[in-house]
Amino acid sequence: MNRREFLKAAVLAGAAIALPACGRSQGGTAQVFLGAGELISGSTARLPFGLLDGHGMPLQGRRASVWVGEDVEGQKGRAGLSGPYEAPYRVFQHAREGEPEGFYAATVTIPDARIARVHVETDDGAGSTVFQPKKAASVLRVGDAAPAIRTPTVRAPGGVANLCTLEPMCGLHEVSLHEALRKGTTVVLSIASPKLCTSRMCGPVLEEVLQVRRNDPDVQYIHLEPYATDNTAKLSSAAEAWRIESEPWTFVISAHGKVAASFEGPVLASEITDALRTASA
Repeated sequence: MNRREFLKAAVLAGAAIALPACGRSQGGTAQVFLGAGELISGSTARLPFGLLDGHGMPLQGRRASVWVGEDVEGQKGRAGLSGPYEAPYRVFQHAREGEPEGFYAATVTIPDARIARVHVETDDGAGSTVFQPKKAASVLRVGDAAPAIRTPTVRAPGGVANLCTLEPMCGLHEVSLHEALRKGTTVVLSIASPKLCTSRMCGPVLEEVLQVRRNDPDVQYIHLEPYATDNTAKLSSAAEAWRIESEPWTFVISAHGKVAASFEGPVLASEITDALRTASA
């Protein structure tokens, strides 16, 4: 399984955050679904995740603690893992019916291991999952120059089957990214497809970006649908320039054209706002 196939499988599993699970846990344990795949060995990373109880129902609003480390044969639970890392539950402001209400997130250290294990405990149960840490980043990182690409706009919608799949349209397609960067404007770039997103996180995340825009209209906000077709078979050339392997992604770009912050998966308006403050400092 190559990296893109691995992440695709992870995203498909993540869809269970919003919908009843196909499998059932036993003994009251929780099922853990990671909301990120760009997890680099030895780095400090933001780790979003969702939980289901033993009946396949979402565990929301709980107090959760996380342990992370190398997956060692024979070890179970938190044994041999580093932690605890606190993972507060974060609620979306505008989730719609059928979309996740929120998510958990912890800041953790990713182990230098071939396979890593994440263990989560709440008052209602515990569960573990595994993932493959990456040796090097694929997606653009903080400090990298933002690609000065032409993103589809209402004036030039070419290159994608859908200019915007949020209903009604988000209104973040007035200016192309290359225009905003040329003007030296701070930018929030949302790469998400509310219609095609298998994790169902894209709609709530794009709504969070719109909330930031209402509070801070001096920043340029741009939404980019990642797919060139009306399915997930092919990324658009603009999305490929950002080297994403999952969705949604939210980037904050400084007035100097550098990536100031990036968020894979679910993110709140408050996190984006904090990143904007840092970018303009």
